[in-house]
Amino acid sequence: VVFSPMAVLPVTFTSVKAWQKNAGIAVEWKVENESNMQQYEVEKSLDGTNFLKVVNVAANNRGAGDYTWLDQKAGSGYNYYRIRSIDGNGQSSLTQIVKVFIGNASQEISIFPNPIANGIINIQLTNQLAGIYNVRVLNSLGQPVLFKQITHSEGSGAKTITLNNSLTRGIYQVEITKPGGDVKIIKVMY
Repeated sequence: VVFSPMAVLPVTFTSVKAWQKNAGIAVEWKVENESNMQQYEVEKSLDGTNFLKVVNVAANNRGAGDYTWLDQKAGSGYNYYRIRSIDGNGQSSLTQIVKVFIGNASQEISIFPNPIANGIINIQLTNQLAGIYNVRVLNSLGQPVLFKQITHSEGSGAKTITLNNSLTRGIYQVEITKPGGDVKIIKVMY
């Protein structure tokens, strides 16, 4: 009988979100499978492309965890954040990007990237109300090909929806119904 050592699963980010808190921005992330983690690095960008590490947060290594960091130097306009996990072996992984607008409290729902890559729709909710958002994906004939409900806490964050691999390539409409009943329609290419 031969026993091989069990492989350690990489940490899983279950959510990452950010929202304006007074004059700053709170960044929150939740993880599962947290074992042998060294730290998390909060990275910030003002253009959404060039990120710099702004703080290290020590990992608790309790299996699951909730982390929050407050950016007290948030600038006006858009502030972009992502979290880098670094394990005990030096390997790292990144979360999706979240953004918060400081200034006029503009509310926005967008999809990135467009065209959609790898069948994954990334929905960016910026300064949105808390509640359940109904998401329908419609084909070029207006027929629904996917329906999902996503729950959003107040503020900004990103949600992902995976498309069925059997869908043909083409133009689709993503219809997002907000908790108050307002509807946002975004055309996407797949």
